[in-house]
Amino acid sequence: GQGGHPLVACIRVAGEREGKPELECSGAAIFSDNRLVGYLDENQTLACQLIRGEPVHASLYLNQSGTSVEIERKKTQVQRSTEGAVVFVGLDVSVTGKKNILDTEEILRETQTEVKQLMQSTINQVQQQYGMDLFKIGSALQESGQNTITWEQNFASFPVSVQVSAQLKNAGQTLQ
Repeated sequence: GQGGHPLVACIRVAGEREGKPELECSGAAIFSDNRLVGYLDENQTLACQLIRGEPVHASLYLNQSGTSVEIERKKTQVQRSTEGAVVFVGLDVSVTGKKNILDTEEILRETQTEVKQLMQSTINQVQQQYGMDLFKIGSALQESGQNTITWEQNFASFPVSVQVSAQLKNAGQTLQ
């Protein structure tokens, strides 16, 4: 295969309201050959969805500036490079909540950095821990004419890098 093992949302009971359970998504379960082989947390699941090119609209808390942003995936493209594969992801970013006249360019840079680090660490962990292409990178490379016959055997050691570009969609409200 060329990757893209099934991910199934994990739901957990987060509490109770008016006697009814409150449910929330808590990541994804990873399957291979119809067997559960592991889990991704919420952030790793977000990274996987971005890399797979799935529709994404998510909230992200930026640790450095303490700013909350909403991110939407605009496009994902996977290309073969001389070293391996490069995943390009374009995001629309909306600053949510109020901000103290923060530099929007700085927020975009911080968003790009945090999303890139999240995606890269998720790829590295999945390669080391599971050796499986959950991200459909092999499928994308095959579509562009790459030979992926031995993809599953080689994915664990295949170099994959990430590039993220972010564009401001909404700057939020400024505190006076």
